[in-house]
Amino acid sequence: MYWANGTGEHIHDLSTFRLLTGQEPHGVSVVPGFVDGAAGDYSLRPDSPLIDAGVVIPGINDGDYAGGAPDIGAFESGREGFSLYAEPSSQAIDCGAVAHYLVEVRSSGGSASPVWLEAASPSSELSISTDPLVVTPPGRADLTVTDTASLPGTWHTIHITGTGSGLSETFGVGLLVGGTVFHLPTILKE
Repeated sequence: MYWANGTGEHIHDLSTFRLLTGQEPHGVSVVPGFVDGAAGDYSLRPDSPLIDAGVVIPGINDGDYAGGAPDIGAFESGREGFSLYAEPSSQAIDCGAVAHYLVEVRSSGGSASPVWLEAASPSSELSISTDPLVVTPPGRADLTVTDTASLPGTWHTIHITGTGSGLSETFGVGLLVGGTVFHLPTILKE
């Protein structure tokens, strides 16, 4: 943990941060114990200190955990599942052009069950195909989007849904047809 309070003072430990801000009363400062974070597998190893270390939040994680308490993190240990990612997450193409996305299906909890992919076209002006339609995690698929008649400056969100192991996960990618994507600079102040 590292936090700057705006006066030039820096806090390097959780207990001091709690004392000065009153925030993170349930926070922990530990090595998380991911299965393989470098490869994108952020599920927890069986010896992770984050297992059963979470707090029940009514309406969010109450009753949907596999142990004495919820795990801290994105994935509940003891449950097999998967996550979807896409590169790029958004892009711009000319009218009548083709866009390509690489869709990744990553395992969580050691799942190796097939995942069926489906991408819904948000417009009759877009033709969409996914190859392959079934991916076993960790695996990849190509999503191809062809614009047939969009007006310049049209923004589309394409939802990709993966279904497998009794779970369903949806991820959206953006497509700007006949426009320009630009990023404003980020200015950090202390």
